[in-house]
Amino acid sequence: MKNFITVKQLGKYLSQEIKTDPILRRVKIVGEIKDLSSKYYTYFQLNEDDENLSCVYFGNDFNFKEGDQVVAEGSINLYLRDSKYQLRVESCSLLGKGKDSIQLDKLKIKLQNKGYFDLDKKKNIPLYPEKIGLVSGLESAAYYDFIKVLTTNNYHGKIFYLPALVQGKLAPENIVQALDLLDNMDLDLIVVTRGGGSKNDLSAFDAEELADKIFSLDTPIMTAIGHEIDLSIADMVADIHLQTPTKAGEYIVKNMVQARETIKYLKSNIQNQLFNKYLTSRNLVDNIHHKIELKNPNFLLEKLENRVNNIEGEISLTINDKLNNSSNLINDYYKALGDAYNDIIAKNQIYLQDDEGIYLELDKLKVNKTYYLSNSKRKLKIYIEGEVDE
Repeated sequence: MKNFITVKQLGKYLSQEIKTDPILRRVKIVGEIKDLSSKYYTYFQLNEDDENLSCVYFGNDFNFKEGDQVVAEGSINLYLRDSKYQLRVESCSLLGKGKDSIQLDKLKIKLQNKGYFDLDKKKNIPLYPEKIGLVSGLESAAYYDFIKVLTTNNYHGKIFYLPALVQGKLAPENIVQALDLLDNMDLDLIVVTRGGGSKNDLSAFDAEELADKIFSLDTPIMTAIGHEIDLSIADMVADIHLQTPTKAGEYIVKNMVQARETIKYLKSNIQNQLFNKYLTSRNLVDNIHHKIELKNPNFLLEKLENRVNNIEGEISLTINDKLNNSSNLINDYYKALGDAYNDIIAKNQIYLQDDEGIYLELDKLKVNKTYYLSNSKRKLKIYIEGEVDE
């Protein structure tokens, strides 16, 4: 015989019991609203001491706020996948402020009267903290987010990390002990940080003993609790508070980053000024050197020699031009004279030719033969009768 059931069988049984139970089908529950959020629907917790009931309201007219003491009426639903039950709220009525909310308001008034929130009692945060004490959960995301920002921006200071509980009843005392140790280490700044969470998760930072310790510290303190809706009392007492661990890291390094940029700009500006002054001085020296060179006897003598050489060159060129022109003129006259002489000779030149037109010398002529005698103007036919004795 079987003496066990499966997970699904148990879930089905419980679901059936809840649906058929007359009390759970229509129940009114008193509690204080915590962790209120709204997107498509309204979600919140009904809180009593350390116990919470998840609630959901599907309407768009939920007019209650965090800390209100209310009576929520609705039905209990079981979510088998996560083995969780939830109150599906159909109506809600206000009873007043919840006990926790009233106690928190009283504590704020008490601390305010003691001057814990006074701005003139806030210590100045150093511009360039070189020694930082860090309190956060052991190997928490808040720790890594904070350290990542410092590392990314090349922070070269020292971090003294003390892990502590950041949630639950023991958290305030644990954080106070860590702050005690760090406050005696001659640090520039203490940072208390954790990631986001529900109002209940963050309740440790509303503890009076933690507020007392933060206010009494000699070291400036920064909180970065990781929530945006309400400030915790620790935030209000701290010398400065940031929304997230990342924002805290950015705040610490921002002055360092700005200082680096300023130094980079000043370095570039000084280099440019020095270079411009160098160029100005160099030009001044060159001008003075040039003026000295202009008055140097050697330079003047060289300049005079160059001038004489230039004049000699000009005279030589002029003489050569004159000689060339005269030579060309004489050649032209000589050619003209030669041409005239040739014309005269050509006009008085007599040629002897035989019948075949061959030119002959005088000693080649034969007796009793006909020849032709010609010059540039006339041509005569002659007959050789004989030779004449001289």
